[in-house]
Amino acid sequence: MHWWHAAHFALWNRLPLLEKSLGYYNLILPSARERARQQGYAGARWPKMTAIDGRDSPSPIGPLLIWQQPHPIFYAHLCYSARPDRKTLERYQQIVFDSAEFMASYAFLDAGRKRYVLGPPVIPAQENHPARETWNPTFELAYWAFGLELANVGESVWV
Repeated sequence: MHWWHAAHFALWNRLPLLEKSLGYYNLILPSARERARQQGYAGARWPKMTAIDGRDSPSPIGPLLIWQQPHPIFYAHLCYSARPDRKTLERYQQIVFDSAEFMASYAFLDAGRKRYVLGPPVIPAQENHPARETWNPTFELAYWAFGLELANVGESVWV
């Protein structure tokens, strides 16, 4: 829920209030990488509901949500838009790379249809669809494309 509570600060010319909370992603990066690795993915998989150290809180839904994965890429974009300098790029580079790496590895190639799909198992943002029967939820598809596009366009400035 971090997006709802913090992203607006950058848009209201209060970037330091957003950045105050972004260090958390670096703090939990090792556990996010381990989560992705344990699930067979690359990069970092961010939790939705978490303990202070980044461990998933007990939930039958949280570990199957993916709608929050592009958030750190968007936060980095907001920060860079407000402060387009080398220091900002360096501060968020690894978070952007690891987020995009997970997102790219999560998408599954449906060879028969010649397209990538999200899920199953996945629970969409509404949190009321069965994980094993859900694929390509609309919001997640749109946000996935948006997040990967930001990371890809930003690639020329992130490196």
